Amino acid sequence: MARCLLPLAAVFFSCLTVLPASAAEKSSPLPDTSSERRVEVDTQRERITGADTLTNTTPSGEQTILEAPVDTTDAPSADKDN
Repeated sequence: MARCLLPLAAVFFSCLTVLPASAAEKSSPLPDTSSERRVEVDTQRERITGADTLTNTTPSGEQTILEAPVDTTDAPSADKDN
């Protein structure tokens, strides 16, 4: 019986030695300035592609009709028996 449990015990004890070492590494692999770097890269990308020179226009005409909320107060209820 001891020979059957020997491989299981070896795996158990080897996992116990690795567990504290991996739990001790709590530092993030990303630097603290990753969000600052992302903002910098995004602004550089906008400058290169010319997206920073575009102006945001307010929708007019058909676009405002398409984006308007749908009024469903006069719609028939779905609970009716057909």
